[in-house]
Amino acid sequence: MSKRMIGVVMLLLTLAWDASLAAERNFSGRVEKGVTYVERGRKSLRLDVYLPEAGAAPVPAVVVIHGGGFIGGFRGMMDPLCRALAAAGMAAFNIDYRLSPRYQFPAPTEDARCALRWVARHAKEYGADPGRLGVTGESAGAYLAAMTVFPGPVAAERTVEFFRQHLGVQ
Repeated sequence: MSKRMIGVVMLLLTLAWDASLAAERNFSGRVEKGVTYVERGRKSLRLDVYLPEAGAAPVPAVVVIHGGGFIGGFRGMMDPLCRALAAAGMAAFNIDYRLSPRYQFPAPTEDARCALRWVARHAKEYGADPGRLGVTGESAGAYLAAMTVFPGPVAAERTVEFFRQHLGVQ
């Protein structure tokens, strides 16, 4: 790697660190780290919950999915975004999912869908509105977000049925 490339990488890391610190300074909500949303064999999949300052509830909820090309990444990468969402009055649920090559497709998609269902079931416990759920992500996480809400005909029917049965959504 050239010295110039190392300089560019260092600059980008510094800017990312500054953004993270700014989000940290401006954030006055609450964070609950490491909440298990599902057990897959011996692996616990966890999420972090970012809540806005106490105020008008229920608030919209957003499931946040990190990138990493399905082979890397971790939920902490999305901390600045989650803090910004909470500062804007939303509850952010920042998830982990199973990574390749150890876990193969469709494992990450199943995990993202499972997380969305978990958030729908537990939203009220966190002052969030289960009728106002969103999903976002970056890179591989954006793909997973899309697959979570546009799952295909059979899975779509199951998802719709879940929301009808458990949340009264029509």
